[in-house]
Parts: sequence; C-alpha cells; structure tokens
Amino acid sequence: MQHPTLLGALALGDAIRDLLQNPERDALYSRIGHQNAWFTTENLEHALSHWASLLQEAPLIAWWEAESIVKTPVLKKIGIVMAGNIPLVGLHDLLAVWITGHHAVVKCASNDDILLPYLVKKATEKQPSLTENITWAEKLTDADAVIATGSDNTARYFKQYFGHLPHIIRKNRNSLAIISGFESDEALAPLKEDLIRYFGLGCRSVSHVLIPEDFDPTRIIKLLDNELSLVHHHKYFNNFEYHYAIHLLNRTPHYTNNVVLMTESDSLASPLGMLHYSRYSTRASLDEKIKAWGDQIQVTVSADSWFPGSIPFGTSQQPGLTTYADGVNTISWLLGLQDTSHQS
Repeated sequence: MQHPTLLGALALGDAIRDLLQNPERDALYSRIGHQNAWFTTENLEHALSHWASLLQEAPLIAWWEAESIVKTPVLKKIGIVMAGNIPLVGLHDLLAVWITGHHAVVKCASNDDILLPYLVKKATEKQPSLTENITWAEKLTDADAVIATGSDNTARYFKQYFGHLPHIIRKNRNSLAIISGFESDEALAPLKEDLIRYFGLGCRSVSHVLIPEDFDPTRIIKLLDNELSLVHHHKYFNNFEYHYAIHLLNRTPHYTNNVVLMTESDSLASPLGMLHYSRYSTRASLDEKIKAWGDQIQVTVSADSWFPGSIPFGTSQQPGLTTYADGVNTISWLLGLQDTSHQS
C-alpha cells in the first residue's frame, strides 16, 4: 500500500475479517449482547461484514484518491464522541481521523465500549504504530477539535461544551422511503432491509414512507409479516406493545401485523416499533413534503433510485467510504483544521 496512513485502516479490516473467521467470536458477541441487547449476533455480523468489505486495499485507495487526501502538516488531537445506537457507528469518523494523519481521542458510548476497542487492540498487534494514533478517554479535556454524534438533546450539550473548538456536531436524523405506486411486490421486497435492520435504530433506517393517494399501506407492513426476530426480541416487542395499546385506547387509526404498527402522520421520525406513512397526490406535493423536512432527512430510498438523489431499496445500511453523515465531508473538514476557526 502506497499511503502509510491507510495502513491502520487496512489493519482494522484484517482484524474484522479475522474475527468473522474466529470460532470463539460467539463469546465476544455474547458479552456485547449482554451489555447492549440491541446488538444481536445478526446485526453484529451485518455491520462487521459490511466493514470487512470496505476496509480492503482497493476501496481504501479509491477513497484516498477520491478525496485527494494528504497528511496534514499540523497534527491535532481530534475528540470523537461516539453514539451507541448501532454497531461500529463511529468507525467512519475514526478512520477519517487516522487517514488524515491526526490523533483520535475516542469516547465510546457507555453501552458500546467492547467491540471497537477489541478490534483496535487486534489491529495494533499487526500494526503497532496504531497505538500512537488513538487514545481512549472518558472525558475529552485536551482535544483540539471534536466530532460528536448524539440526539437533539445531547447536541445542545455538545454545543455548549465544545462550542469553543472546531467541531462537527450531529443531531437526530431519519430516513425516508418514496413509493411511486408502480412497484411490484418483488420490487418492494428489498425495502424490508431499510425498515428493520438494527431494529430501525439508525439514522439511516427508514422511519417514514411516502405513498401515492391510492396506494394500500398494508403492502408495506406485509413485508415484515414473517420477521419473528423482532417480536421475539423483548425490548423491541415491549415498545411495539406499548404503542399498540396506546393506539387502541385512543382509537387511533392504524395498521398492524403484530410485528410493526403503521400509522398516518406528518412526522418523519417514528417511535421504535412503529412506522409512519403519509400520502402525496402530485409530484409537486411530494417535493413540498420533502422540502418541509429539510435537513431532518439522512437518506432517501426508492425502487431502483427512481427518485432523484435517492438510493435503491435495501441499501440504506450499506454506506460507502465516501458517504458522509449529514452531508458534511469529514475528510475536507479534518484537512482544513490548520485554520482553527473552521467549524461546522
């Protein structure tokens, strides 16, 4: 590999691939699942397999060349406050810091501090110099700049605490599916992945479906009819039952297959165990709805990407290396940190 700062990312990829082949991985998955019940074996394997495919020489070099990355002449300590909603959710930020030559000061989420430290430890066994590029921290007291991801509430705290530093602060976002009405059942089928991967807890998880006036909403929930892994998960099913009971008590119109609750709403975000939908009559009304949500939208999916700017059904949880959360290019931001007034 021609670029020394990519060696850490490649070593991390090797560590992930080794774990996926390790017969003792179930013991690690069990520890992780005990700490965070949302991190099931299926979802851990999905996240690990996705990163294993990305952290290889060809994709990493393509990323490097696409972003015209050069090692920054001014080494800075970049604090990374990681969320804990889905497995390895903060890994892209760590990689961006490493390949731009900065030092990562990482604060893991309290319910997700096993997997990433394990992988980094394994990577440093192959690439010992990585120990010079990362520090694990409970508090970010000496960072020169900060990347922090959390909810709308924590974002206010982050802004207050880190506002004097160059920063990227991410808040709540949700993702959207758009139905044209011409999709066959076969064309709709991949949407299931966007709806339920990681129990819908990711910002790239679809929480709202826009449908034409004459579209039958039950075609969407039928996609999840056989998803017993959801109803057998106690935390998910408790959320579903709670919202179902509230809807019954309030006599709120809804559809359900006893796996998910689907209600009509103008809200982009939907509670866990629920899915919102709304209708549009014309392309103009569709565009108006999307415009109203503005930067609340993380990703839009549609069948074969027919809607401009969308990605295909089934791919929302498969971001590439050049896919940046909230549309903020982390690499460009990190390379620009010689100018300490640069903030997001």
